[in-house]
Amino acid sequence: MQSTHLVLFLVLLAAIQPAGAAEVVRSAAVLRAMAPDEAKKGLPVEMEAVVTFVDRSWGNLFVHDGTAGVYVMAGEQVKQASWIAVGQKVGVRGVTGDGFLPVIVAAELVELGEGVLPAPMVPKSLEAIQTPALDSQWVEVEGVVKRLADEYAGLTLYLQSGPLELPAVLPRTETLAAVGTLPLHLLERRVRVRAVAATQFNEQGQMSGRHLYLPGMSFLTLLDPAQESPPAPLRRVDELLRVGSPLDERVRLRGVVTHAVPEQMLFLRGDGGSMRIDSALTPDLKPGTMIEAEGYATFMPLRPGLNAAELQILEEGPPPVPLRLALTSERRSAEQYELVTLDADLVEALPTPRETILLCRAGAVVFEASLPPGETAPLALEPGMRLGLTGICELEMNNPFGIAQWTKEFTLKLRSARDVVILQRPPYWNAARLLMLLSAVGGAALLVAAWAWMLRRQVARQAAVIERQTTTKATLEERQRIARDLHDTLEQELSGLAILLDTTSQQFETGEGTPDKTLGLARQLLRRSREESRSTIRDLRSMAIEQLGLLGAMETMLRPLAESAGLTFVFSAEGKERRLRGDVESAFLRVAHEAVANAAKHSRGSRVEVRTSFSADAVKLDVSDDGTGFCPETAADDATGHFGLSGMRERAVRIGADLRLDAQNGSGTWVSLVWSHSRLAVEDTND
Repeated sequence: MQSTHLVLFLVLLAAIQPAGAAEVVRSAAVLRAMAPDEAKKGLPVEMEAVVTFVDRSWGNLFVHDGTAGVYVMAGEQVKQASWIAVGQKVGVRGVTGDGFLPVIVAAELVELGEGVLPAPMVPKSLEAIQTPALDSQWVEVEGVVKRLADEYAGLTLYLQSGPLELPAVLPRTETLAAVGTLPLHLLERRVRVRAVAATQFNEQGQMSGRHLYLPGMSFLTLLDPAQESPPAPLRRVDELLRVGSPLDERVRLRGVVTHAVPEQMLFLRGDGGSMRIDSALTPDLKPGTMIEAEGYATFMPLRPGLNAAELQILEEGPPPVPLRLALTSERRSAEQYELVTLDADLVEALPTPRETILLCRAGAVVFEASLPPGETAPLALEPGMRLGLTGICELEMNNPFGIAQWTKEFTLKLRSARDVVILQRPPYWNAARLLMLLSAVGGAALLVAAWAWMLRRQVARQAAVIERQTTTKATLEERQRIARDLHDTLEQELSGLAILLDTTSQQFETGEGTPDKTLGLARQLLRRSREESRSTIRDLRSMAIEQLGLLGAMETMLRPLAESAGLTFVFSAEGKERRLRGDVESAFLRVAHEAVANAAKHSRGSRVEVRTSFSADAVKLDVSDDGTGFCPETAADDATGHFGLSGMRERAVRIGADLRLDAQNGSGTWVSLVWSHSRLAVEDTND
């Protein structure tokens, strides 16, 4: 039967391999050696392997193919496949995926019968198991069982070797409810376990912790023989872990329960002080119950605790009387885990998803008092209330030496809402209500200020409307003036030019007169008309400025001019653009145009850069190129009538701007135009 499954699986693997597909990964060692980017490509994987760990509750599955171990992501298949067990041989088909090391994202799991677990890797010590490269490997380690806990992840054994503590987690199927009782006989016993090394890691792929996945209790071996131990001696709380106290000594403590958290811990007040006892056997004990706890002393913050293997209820008694906590600048180790009471002012009640925290102040000390998870304060608590609080004091060890006198902070673990008593309600005129009153008065003042601001803004808007209307009227008048100028000059000159051309034509036809003289007059008239039209156009405010603004018009007009000459055009602007007077914007545009045109015609360079900057009281234009430059003292305007250096200077003088020119032979040319005014903007470009 097993051979039939194997043949079917191999036939299936051969059938699903398409022509030209990526090479199939058939070895866990090859998969583990892949780079993360390669594993993310989802390359095909087909292999046979033996199951080393399975937890159907979580869908966890680890396998080993004889070369290495690997994690298989097949959550729902694992949960539904009852045949999957440790030691089972499986066929895995899927694709590569990304994890701490590359993993298999399984598409299909096939049962291939019983397999043989590989020989485990044996690190030299429990510390060596922390090596990141051991992720997913089948390992064998030794250690002493120091703690047992039935936790969310599963029944967990805490192994210790030297200072290192390593959790070994059993499948969820072997929880306390499933096995019936904790294996307390393992406490302080040296054991050898065969398990899978699992890794906690962050989103950057960095290892943050290591734990073991123990397939079952059958993979744990006791190394020291069971011995008939003498009865545990009865100790005082203040006798634990003194000089000469062995760590593996089983001791017995007797005292009164001050608080119990079922299946987790209890707090005990005995001879010599109070302490915390950890035990998953903790029942729901009433405060005042006399008990005996037997187990092993362990290190806890500021004073020893106990990992209890047995709890015995002796008798029920009256509730213990809390001790008054002294609010001094120094704390004492005797206060750790003690049932205390104190009066404090409530600063704020902070409900969280897990518990309710009361932030309180007692004199100059600020501390937190937390209610048990799932329990809320039944009282209508308000900031400023004087409260009487009772609970377990837990000092916060905020220094590396564990010195109680250096510890300033503490928290209070309340046992229930009954540990909160209202001693005094806050006065009506407290800080919050005074703040509300001041807020109301301030709000009214803000409303008045807002009304005044809106009024001023409305006045400013009306002024802007009037100014725009005035500007529009001025623009219309300017256009009418230009139309009249064109009619009185250009149109008349063009009419005269037409008459001269007609006369010249008749002279050529009849052979009478002197056509050359007539043509000369026509040329003079044409030249004058051209100059008149250019002068009019240069004085006309560009429509591009009206539509695009100054910066938009500059880039629209100058880029084609520069690029048509083979120059690289760079345009930049600093500050927020503001609209300027029409003659100022026109002057800036024309100066920039002439400077770029000169660079395109004469610079012989490869790059021209135009920079503009708007500040609070000035506008600046810089045009520079990397060409050959020239000598400004000897340069003259183009004889063809093009707008040259003198034209730029005239425009600068006309608007009251400062024009600077820096040009040296072989060092390029730089033109700068700066215009300053106390009121630059007549309207924002966003209006």
